[in-house]
Parts: sequence; C-alpha cells; structure tokens
Amino acid sequence: MNDELPDPLLDAKLRQVPLPEDLLARLRSMSVPDTGELDQALREVPLPSNFLLRLRAGVDELIIDDALGDVAVPADLLAKLHVIPETREPAPWRRMALAASLLLIVGGLYGLTLSSLINAVRPRTAVVEKLPLIDLGPLQLELRESQALAVHLPRDSYRPAHFSPSRAETDALSVELIPFGRRVSLGAAGQMRELLATDFKPDDDVFSLRWGALGSPHFGGSRDPDLERVTSPRSPGIDLPLVRGYDRPFWLKNGVHPPISPAIHPALKTSRVAPSNRTDSVELTRRRIKARRLPDEANIRVEDFLAAVDYHFPSPLHGAVAIRTAAGPALYEQQTCQLLQVGLKVSRAPRLHAATHLTVALDISTSMGSGDRLEVAKRAIAKLVKYAGPDDRISLVVFHHDVVHLVESLNGEQLDQLPAIVAPLQATGGDNLAGGLQQAVFILLGSGLDDQFARNLVVLTDGQNDLPSEAKKLAGSVLGVAEEHSIKTTIVQIGALASEPPFFFELQDTGGVSWVQTQTSKDVLWELMEGLTGASVAVVDRPVISVEFNPEAVQAYRLVGEGTTATSALDSLSETTTLHNDEDATALYEVWLHPNSHDEIAWVRAQWRDPQTGGHRESQRQLVSRLQFATSVGEMPLSLQAAAVAAEIGKILSGGYDFELSNASSFQRHKKSRDFRQLAEVCQKLNPSLDSWAEFRDLVGLIAAMDDVHRNQAP
Repeated sequence: MNDELPDPLLDAKLRQVPLPEDLLARLRSMSVPDTGELDQALREVPLPSNFLLRLRAGVDELIIDDALGDVAVPADLLAKLHVIPETREPAPWRRMALAASLLLIVGGLYGLTLSSLINAVRPRTAVVEKLPLIDLGPLQLELRESQALAVHLPRDSYRPAHFSPSRAETDALSVELIPFGRRVSLGAAGQMRELLATDFKPDDDVFSLRWGALGSPHFGGSRDPDLERVTSPRSPGIDLPLVRGYDRPFWLKNGVHPPISPAIHPALKTSRVAPSNRTDSVELTRRRIKARRLPDEANIRVEDFLAAVDYHFPSPLHGAVAIRTAAGPALYEQQTCQLLQVGLKVSRAPRLHAATHLTVALDISTSMGSGDRLEVAKRAIAKLVKYAGPDDRISLVVFHHDVVHLVESLNGEQLDQLPAIVAPLQATGGDNLAGGLQQAVFILLGSGLDDQFARNLVVLTDGQNDLPSEAKKLAGSVLGVAEEHSIKTTIVQIGALASEPPFFFELQDTGGVSWVQTQTSKDVLWELMEGLTGASVAVVDRPVISVEFNPEAVQAYRLVGEGTTATSALDSLSETTTLHNDEDATALYEVWLHPNSHDEIAWVRAQWRDPQTGGHRESQRQLVSRLQFATSVGEMPLSLQAAAVAAEIGKILSGGYDFELSNASSFQRHKKSRDFRQLAEVCQKLNPSLDSWAEFRDLVGLIAAMDDVHRNQAP
C-alpha cells in the first residue's frame, strides 16, 4: 500500500469489517515479556555455523591493520622516495629519431601526391593490341567485363564474303580494345555473385527484410533508448478522377484538394472518401509540444485531427451504421464558403458477458516515459469509463519497482473517479512486471464476486523490462493460476519495438494469454474494451462515404484533408479503416453554393464490410438540404463547431490554404501562417456546452500550448 496515495474507499470498507467477539479478550490476556524472557529467547536462536569464524576473522584483520600502522618507515626509504623525479627527460637521440621519422613520412606523402598529379596531367597513348587472324572458322575472343571489342579493317580489303587475307592485309588488320564506362547489366545470378564478392552478409539482410530500419526516439533519462522499427509514412488521402476541370497540378504538388465544380464533368459530381479514425498526427503534435517545438508540415494530416474528437452523434436506431450530417458557415467571417460535415456513427457491438470484473495493470516504470507511452495509456484508461456497463467492475494496479494498489472494484458512479486517479501518475522507478501480475491476479481471485462476472486482466506495458529467470518463473506461475481460474489475460505492448520481446512471445504459449502491440491511445482503448466486453469490438470494416453534389445548387466543393495518394491515380482509396464499438468518423467539406433556391444540396450514401461475416453492406441514400445550413457559427450543431476547430488546427500545422472562388474553374488561394491567436479567439465564442467534451477541451489546450511555442520560436 502506498502511503502517498490515500484510498478513502478502502478505509471505509476496512472500518466496516466486524471484529471477532473474543479478539479484545485475547488481546488483553496477552502478556508483555520482560527483559529476562527476551534474553532467554534470543539465546535459543541458533547461530550460523560460520558466524563465529567470520567474527574472529574480522577481529584478526583489525589487529593486523593496527600492527601495520605501528611499523616505522625507514629513513633511507623516505630519502630514496624524495629523489625519484616525477617526470623523466627524454634522451636527445630519441628526439632526433622522432624528427627523422616525421620528416620521412611527410616527404613520402608529398612525393606520392606530386606523382599522382603528374600522372593525371600527362597524356596517355592508347594501347593497340594487334592480333593476326587465321581463317579457321568462327573466332571467339574472351574479354574482361570492362572492355568492348572493335575490329578495324582497311577499306580496300573489306569483303562481305568469307575471305583469306594476304600478308599485307594481315599486317593492316588490327584489333583495338576500347574501354567503356558503362557496363552490361547483370542478371539475377550475376548480381548475387557481385554481392557475395563484397561485404554482403545474407543473415544481416534477411534480418533487415524482416524487421526493417531501426531507430530510437530522443528522450532524456539515465538509460539508453530502445531501438524501434522505423515505419514508413502511411499512404495518405484519396485520388481524384483523371478528367479535366480542376487544378490537378496544384493538388499533386501541394497535397491539398482544390475547389472542384460538379458541373464540369459527371465524374466530379461524386466525392468518395474513406473516413479515418487514426490520430497519429495528434499524438505526434503532443510529443513535439512537450519538447517545446512544432511538428513539421509534411508529418501532419488534417483528417487525424478530425478523428481526435468524439462528436457525440446519436446512436443508430437500427442497423450497424447511421449517417449524420451538419452544415453551416466557415469559422472566419472573411471566408465565403460553407461547411458540410458528413459523419458515420456505428452501433455498439454485442457483449459476450453481461458483467465483467476487469483489472488493468499499468506499468509506470521509467521506460514508459519515452515516446509519450504512459500518456497514451492514461488517455485510454480515462476514456474506458464511457463504455463500462452498469454491472461492470474495474480495478487498477499500478506498478514500477514496487506495486501500488490504487483502486479495487469500482462500479457505477465510482468509475468517474478513474480519470482523476490516473492523471497525476508519472513514469519513474524500475520494472517489476511479475509483482504487478501477481497483485492483479490476487485482486481478481479475492474480489468475492459470483460466477456471473467474467474476470479479465489487461496489462499495459512497453515491454522494455528484461526479466531475470526468477521473475519469469514467477510470472509464468501466476499466469498459470489465472488460467486455472478462467482469467483471460491480454498483454498490450505500447510502442513499436524492433522485435517481439522473447518473454511476451513465450507467454502466448500459456493458455488464456494473448499479446498485442500498439502505439496510439485509440488502439489501447479497443483492447481495454475487448477485455471489458469479452468479444471483438470491431463493428464496421472499410467504410466509404459517397457524397453526390447537385450541380444546380453547388458551385464548387472541396474536401478538407485527405491529400494525394502515394500511387497518384493508381489507387482510388489508399487506406482502410475499422470502426469500433460506438465510434464515429467524419469527413468535412468546404462548399460554395449558388445563390438560388434549390433545396437539394447533396445525397450521401455509406458502404462498408461486416467484419464478422465479410459481407458488403450499404446504407440508404440520405439528402442534405439547404435548410440544414446554419446562418451563424454559434447556431451550428456542436459536432460541426468541434470539427471546424479540429480541421483548422490541422490546416495551420500542415501549411494549408484558404480559398476564394473566382468562378467555377478558377480560385485564389492564401497559405496559412502558424498563428493560432485568431483561432483561440474564435474558440471563446463557440457554444459553452463544448467545454463538457473532453477531447475538445484537449484540442483547445493544445491551441494554447502551440501558440506559446510559436511565440517563443518566432525571431
């Protein structure tokens, strides 16, 4: 028990425990032993066999030290020590030898340099090798790989037919070997032979192919950073149709969607997008802000900021997916476009167990401080409260070199305390994974809940601890006990490592133990939710939103975020998304409307794949009406206000543009500067109800932090 972390719930439970009836009487009857009894008890304690010998040896060493200290130092020894010089002067012949050696070395280097310069300037005569030819049939010459063959014959002696040259013709016939710089390309066998002749090491290359490039994040601390796999950037965005009518060079160069008129070509009427639920850019921005610098523009994706907000869309009344739309003006008054939000809301996945006792074992050792790993775990635990059922119980065990038991069997309104409990935790101390597992399993076994509760354990760690053999044996035995009592264990490793930790890999052989590797708070949340529900929380796989704009009502539209694909016109949708339990995803458009009375702005349809059956599903077509467009920012739905702010953060960080439409096919653009003051002022004018959204509060706090970093970085 950690004294620094009070637990009023536990204290209250302990005070309610009834005492046995005879406990007070037994305590009063106990007598306090006197000094004589204590002495007698101590005399009965057996001494180790070598204890007296060790004591005598220590006394003998002290006696020898005292005797040596009394020995007088001879006077002649001190005199001899005084005359020993601290340094000895080198002999003169040594100096001369050193100078001569240096002179020879410098002279030799000078001579080699001069001779190489002379050889480079001196003209060289081509070496002509003469070879007499005798007509004995086909002639085959073997040359070095870096040389080519050219045969020169006198004009008057050239005969296209087979001939026998005379003596004079033979003297005139010469074979000149002319070197060329370009070599003939080698085949697969030749390339392998060439590689084997160099420092090529097959084992090392096979390792590289399997694990890829390795690197490590820079962070302070007393330990060396751990090597992690350096992953290539995800292929962002979608591709646009290969038709005329929009500024495709601008889109390919800048990765920003330009305004597109749906009236120019039928293929441009429909926009298809796979909404993303990744938040990699947001996690990266948090890490950069923590290091007091802003992220690079090339590493920011606007759609990641759109995915970082829970928009609180209403759940589907029936089916797995519901389409939610909202529309209104842009954030800034000088912008002439309107905003259209198209969102998807998925239903909750069915639970395997009606009630679950979930114990979360959280590693807060020093290594969890690198790469923002502990913050990722804390954000996931804080969001888990939203998905807990009325009968669920959640316990938390925090460990480093010691085990800190914080809370046990929280349920109902008590779960609201969980975010405040994990918020102050800091990464410190050593590793004690075996102790954390032992405490977590002990809580599950001693909870006293009946059999209707499923018991699951989720361990959040970075996998950096190198356990000794005793700790591995203890952890294995603890997990064996958990398996015997039907406790399902999931070990979530946060951070991309060079390879699977051998210990975790071995644990997978134990029944009821699974191991996963992840890097974002959303992925950690899904693992916690699976531990809570006992089943997969994937509801929708590969969702695609199709928006068909009405050319009679829409002058132009522009998709916010979702830049160009890596293949550029070879892949229509480069990224696949999986939406989980009660999750939402959104796409945001900037729309320029015709000044007319056409009510039908667009039609929206959603398509997806069922992750359980693999079957394809499609929603009904849904209309976006002109009546949905709010007339002011304050009147917009809360989801659209939050989406507009999230997109604006992404556009500022990625170096996006503001667009002004000149006509259906031309526009003016203005690149955004990294100035967050105007956006901060707009956030103060939004609906106050947004303050109750945790994700939106985090984005507003991020705006203030980025503005502070930008001001300090400005010259």
